[in-house]
Amino acid sequence: MKSTNELFEEIEKTADIDDYLNDNKEIVSAKKLSGILESLLVRKGLKKADVINNSEVNKIYAYQLFSGVKTSPERDKVIALLMAMHLDLDEIQSVLKTAGFAPLYPKIKRDSIIIYCIRKGRSVLDTNAELYEHSEPTL
Repeated sequence: MKSTNELFEEIEKTADIDDYLNDNKEIVSAKKLSGILESLLVRKGLKKADVINNSEVNKIYAYQLFSGVKTSPERDKVIALLMAMHLDLDEIQSVLKTAGFAPLYPKIKRDSIIIYCIRKGRSVLDTNAELYEHSEPTL
């Protein structure tokens, strides 16, 4: 697997972006969030309704994310859904990056709390309580 730096170098050297994209089609992602979420459900053997109920995300909003109707979702809602899928931190970071969101960053107080809760296997409800207790916006 090529490193990010190697990909940057290839982009700089390429004369045609189509050549670069074709050469790296297995690495360069164009996946939509809805497809990522659906594949995670299948891979983890989860039921969409259970994930949505455990995410504390508005049901209509969540179903719109899964169906692809909502194309510019809030990062917090995505994090809540991923936590409700019981993904570990590395998996959540990977999905956030692939879907075009900033990963959780431990130098940000709020992100640190979320990271802590993910590492401890806490629910979205418990994470929101922890965020609230530290005067941070909930998911």
